[in-house]
Amino acid sequence: LDGKYYKRMVQAVVTAYYDDGLMPDTLVVAIENEDRVLEYTPSQHETHKNTGAADTFLDYVEKELIPFIDSNYRTSDFRILNGHSLGGLLSLHAMHSRPNLFTAHFALSPSLHWGNKETLNKLKAYLSSQQELNQFLYINLGNEGFNSGTDRSKLMREAFLELQAFLEDNKPKGFRSRSELLQTLPHVATNITGLSHAINELYRH
Repeated sequence: LDGKYYKRMVQAVVTAYYDDGLMPDTLVVAIENEDRVLEYTPSQHETHKNTGAADTFLDYVEKELIPFIDSNYRTSDFRILNGHSLGGLLSLHAMHSRPNLFTAHFALSPSLHWGNKETLNKLKAYLSSQQELNQFLYINLGNEGFNSGTDRSKLMREAFLELQAFLEDNKPKGFRSRSELLQTLPHVATNITGLSHAINELYRH
């Protein structure tokens, strides 16, 4: 997600791991969206216009983008959805709303406070309902809401800690997850560090 900004960074990290034989051959698909606030949010915001079109965006990914990629490249059913901030929110929304679309989800500093924690609550309910789940989840958070910060960053932190605590005690059979609190990193850096940590955890542990 956010291919316009992160395409080269993701490509560099993936190439480094692949060249050292630490991950399989991987096709990076960078999506350059028009309006990330509109397309990455699952619900409308009471004070923000043009929000809440995440499912429309995921319809495009599921029904148009993935079939196009599968018909033009050598692919497998193993797919990773990597997102930062609102992109992380979308990754977690996709995990509970379209559980068969991706095998692994990376949610880096996810905006879980959006919509009064709607995605957080639905994700918890989904994971609680599964006895077996062959998926992988990586989440992290930086210094958002630590000591000081805006009310929004504090809400983000509270929601992250709630999910982190939930994952410690609720893991369906076959489900792998890793969460990290990286308090020395600013919001922008959790994307760079988190991608490397997530790939390392997914393929080397």
